[in-house]
Amino acid sequence: MRMSLLQKTTWFLLPCLAFVPLYFWLISRSGNIYLRKEQLLEKHISQVNCLVMGSSHVLHGVNPEYLPSGAFNMGNLSQDLGTDIRIVKRYLNDMKNLHTVAFDIDYLTTFYSMTDRENKWRDYYYNYFMNLDYTTSYNQLRASLHLLEPGVVQYTLQGILLKMMHQRTEFIMPMNTWGYSQRTFSKNINERTGKKRAAAHSKLYSKAFYDQNLQIFRETLAMLHNRHIRVILFSTPVTDFYASNLDPRLVNLQEEFIHEVQQQYALEYGNFTHDKRFNLQDFSDNDHLNNQGAVKFSKILCNELFNHPKSGPPAIAMKR
Repeated sequence: MRMSLLQKTTWFLLPCLAFVPLYFWLISRSGNIYLRKEQLLEKHISQVNCLVMGSSHVLHGVNPEYLPSGAFNMGNLSQDLGTDIRIVKRYLNDMKNLHTVAFDIDYLTTFYSMTDRENKWRDYYYNYFMNLDYTTSYNQLRASLHLLEPGVVQYTLQGILLKMMHQRTEFIMPMNTWGYSQRTFSKNINERTGKKRAAAHSKLYSKAFYDQNLQIFRETLAMLHNRHIRVILFSTPVTDFYASNLDPRLVNLQEEFIHEVQQQYALEYGNFTHDKRFNLQDFSDNDHLNNQGAVKFSKILCNELFNHPKSGPPAIAMKR
């Protein structure tokens, strides 16, 4: 007896529907960078006096072992400014010794939001493993649905497999106890790849996200100012192949963003984008430092910003 279309559809959908709750249960047991960051921060929370916030540029570019004692790297892959702020607010009351928060404000930071299609799913991980609130209930549904996209499923299952094999989340991404993750691979660094990378970042521009980021950043700076917490801004080094292909209009917006908040709150800012002390041997790709570059950059940050007196010059601009 031949099955009807309805029967065929039912037999196809049943395994799929059974997979969904199993998949989300597996996520809760998976090893991943979000869980590892949360575990490390909780471990050191009574010692942390400085948070360094940002995207993968910070995750792979700032090693707190070369900063003043008590610094912790809370950078993460594709982490946007809004998420930086949510993390600071989430842990602020638990960090009794916190006196400094450093924000990486790079080219992409001012106009990027993690709600772009490629990274929407990350919001689920931040909520589940780091207890960050969703901005709306719609974001919760959207983040959950994007977890079912093929690339995300592959990432998740890879994490589960690695945890089963090693029983240690460090194997998901090698990380030291203060949150720094050394980049263990290198990509081609040249004019073609630099131009491609810069174009990909420029395409993410959104005026709405720029305005939103500026507003929430102002509010956060006011909150930190009222708590007498020092705020430092910096921009990480990149290669000339990347920097020379950035959209000048968006570079101007980045500068306006920084200038506006810097002047309002007399913030210290270090612009290391074109710092001539870095060469190609310091990079793993066109806009990320390797371990050698991260050590160099962390020492420079320590000497020229973190240990710099607040009464000193408000900005450090370094051009090639």
